[in-house]
Amino acid sequence: VPAALSVAEENLEGGDAELAFHVASNLIDKKDEALTPARRIRALMVQSSAALALEQPAKALDAFREVLADERLHAGALRALADLLADEGRSIEAIQHYLRVLLVEEDSQQRGEVYRRMGFLWEDAINNTYEGAACYDRAMEAGLDDPTLLRRALKHLVRHQERDKALNVVDALLPVTEDPQEMADLWVAQGTVFTQGDDDLEKATEAFDMALSY
Repeated sequence: VPAALSVAEENLEGGDAELAFHVASNLIDKKDEALTPARRIRALMVQSSAALALEQPAKALDAFREVLADERLHAGALRALADLLADEGRSIEAIQHYLRVLLVEEDSQQRGEVYRRMGFLWEDAINNTYEGAACYDRAMEAGLDDPTLLRRALKHLVRHQERDKALNVVDALLPVTEDPQEMADLWVAQGTVFTQGDDDLEKATEAFDMALSY
């Protein structure tokens, strides 16, 4: 069993999802005594990941749920299942599973990514900008700084007049932005932030002038 399980994992890593799925499924179906609970979970994770690679989401869903039946807070299965549910448009269920991931995930970067994905679901699928903004804030606190996240967060920061955070985000985005319209939007955001302070009207004018130059 250990050798076969290792082969299944190696096949999956090597890109042979079909063989990985076959080997893992055989291990699970045989119910060998050597297939300990921990090894069964490993086999199920291979089976589910291979099913996803083979574009068989229903089989992946079943395997992830079997993992969670054995280990309720298995971070890998919870996150993969949440991703799958999100892809299927089942946003509330996906968020519920992401929240469970946060109960067990300790890595700051991974937690940030979970908050990022939750934020996108709250804003795009559920149209709840308040929860979306809160998730973006948590993601940035965890160290995530990709432009897509920052641009989304910026809109909320400007609207809620969080001056310092908004200006920091603009400063982070300006050096990595090339699209003229996106550059203009950043200067408009900066100008808007400056108009929210009585002593920053000159800076606001300069920012709006920069926006017009694009």
